[in-house]
Amino acid sequence: MSSLFKDLAKVFMEDARFEFRNLEKHYNKHMNEFRDLPLTMTMKEYGDICYRTSIKQISPSVLAYSYSNGRTAKYDKSENWFVSYAGDALVTGFPLRGGESRFLNVLMKESHGKQLFK
Repeated sequence: MSSLFKDLAKVFMEDARFEFRNLEKHYNKHMNEFRDLPLTMTMKEYGDICYRTSIKQISPSVLAYSYSNGRTAKYDKSENWFVSYAGDALVTGFPLRGGESRFLNVLMKESHGKQLFK
């Protein structure tokens, strides 16, 4: 078993709330198709930042919205990272072009999300 899969298995065991069912697919899509990830970012680093963002507490620097379809979106201002997950599964994650204003004005208003507060 490769080191990457051992690390991911450890994540599954430590926090059942977050699962990487489509990690490779999303990583490849953002790395190769959208080209919005740093060229040096590994799949493990991608999974790590998605996971870290998903578990961060809501605060002035971590914004969160929920949707009627069960998804939750978070945006970490300090890392400029957006993540969306449904229950325990990653939907997507990426650095957000346009930062906080895009998160608030485009992603949230157009998607009719409900802001979550601490």
